[in-house]
Amino acid sequence: MEKWMRTFENWEICDSFCIRLFKYLDFAISRIQEWALRNIGKRNQDLKNRVIEVANEILKMDTPSARWIAKDDLRELQGENVNVSDYPRSIYR
Repeated sequence: MEKWMRTFENWEICDSFCIRLFKYLDFAISRIQEWALRNIGKRNQDLKNRVIEVANEILKMDTPSARWIAKDDLRELQGENVNVSDYPRSIYR
């Protein structure tokens, strides 16, 4: 990417590139939130149960991206093959 950016010949190209990138920013933030929630839920059974509660609350929100995050996390965490670790529960209680 650094090599590619060096080919920008003027600020107009740079600005156009940045504006185009901002178009995808909401999607990137959504994915980060989804991955964070999901991975917290895989730490132990207590956290998994709490993340499922939170995801069900998020599911009630009025934004498509929030509902998408919640549905995807619920699908993953409630699936049969979910791998939940057993991090020390006393830390989270």
